[in-house]
Amino acid sequence: MVKKPVILICILLLLFSMAHLRAASLHMSLLGGLNLSMHRENIFSSDLTQVPRVGYIFGGGLELSILPTPMAFEVDLMYETKGGTYLNDDYEEVYSTELDYLTIPILIKWINRARKKGIFAGLGPSFGIPMEEGIETTDIGIMTCFGIELNNFVMEARFNYGLTDIFGSESSKYYLKNMSGCLIAGIKINII
Repeated sequence: MVKKPVILICILLLLFSMAHLRAASLHMSLLGGLNLSMHRENIFSSDLTQVPRVGYIFGGGLELSILPTPMAFEVDLMYETKGGTYLNDDYEEVYSTELDYLTIPILIKWINRARKKGIFAGLGPSFGIPMEEGIETTDIGIMTCFGIELNNFVMEARFNYGLTDIFGSESSKYYLKNMSGCLIAGIKINII
């Protein structure tokens, strides 16, 4: 008896979402930029100074915009370099990490569109697949982004806050988690 209303509601939601997809636009983006990354950790002595790793980020993605609304969904596939260096009081390197990831952010974006330009902000999960041997833990994090679109040109800043220990330590006492910020520029190509 309960199944019929649930099925009816599911069919109505499906039809409603399909009607909105006719007013959607699909864009492909090619992106590249600079990445600044560090670690959040409790392993090393507090008298060590952490220096961020300057790296690069590049890749592409798809964005589905629901046109009557300011909402969009974006999925990217990005190659990203992360890491950090720890220095002692004499500025000698004590420990350093250089990690490369294939990062997949899934963002929900709010875009204020006005005259072929738009300011946007987004939030969503990020999944980093390590490209290094010996690291088997997926780098799961929360990503935020802010930027501007001018015609088909995009400039944005992203911040990724890692939630998982990159070495997969089962001890909750010690951890090493990624944290990165990047500046990205790119182009958008209209598909639909």
